[in-house]
Amino acid sequence: MSAPTARTATAKDWVIDCDTHVTEPPDVWTARLPAKFRDRAPTIVHDDKFGWDVWKIGDGKALITVGHTAVAGWPEPFPAAPRTFAEVPRAAYDAKARLEYMDSIGV
Repeated sequence: MSAPTARTATAKDWVIDCDTHVTEPPDVWTARLPAKFRDRAPTIVHDDKFGWDVWKIGDGKALITVGHTAVAGWPEPFPAAPRTFAEVPRAAYDAKARLEYMDSIGV
């Protein structure tokens, strides 16, 4: 596919998605790593104290919440973000859903 030219781009402005993030599905590591490494694999755990899901590696402490890297399709403006992976829009981790979302917003 060639880049749009002045002649082909006159019907509408072109918008390129250059700053939204994708995030890993929750089982990206546990479903794909060999069994001998799974106890050290990144996983999502729920932090009952704060009520959010966080990424954790092995026996280490929680690293980052899932929400701020998974907002494509999130209905609220930043800094609002999903607190649990169940709230994460599918477009944040599923390629087909992402393309549908981008089409729906004209990107």
